Amino acid sequence: MTPELGLIEGYYGLPWEWAARERVMRRLSTAGYRFFMYAPKADAFLRRRWREIHPDADLQALSTFSGACRDARVRFGVGLSPFEIWRDFGADAKAALTDKLAC
Repeated sequence: MTPELGLIEGYYGLPWEWAARERVMRRLSTAGYRFFMYAPKADAFLRRRWREIHPDADLQALSTFSGACRDARVRFGVGLSPFEIWRDFGADAKAALTDKLAC
């Protein structure tokens, strides 16, 4: 079985602009890439500020990009890395994680 090709944007450093991200996704889709995982380390709302909801403008950009992925037949996902949740994975942390995943 051949593994499915895709891209995980999960590096340190400056994240791509949304237009560049879409260009890369569309170009890779023509080469057979079938998923795109948005998980840049610089997105604090996926890491240190994971308990907070992304600002409206960011949510809109994510939604627009997700639609572009769908149009290109590329599955879209978001990589959440809840910063230091392991230190206290009690009821409050579990509830906050559940709320974040429901967004």
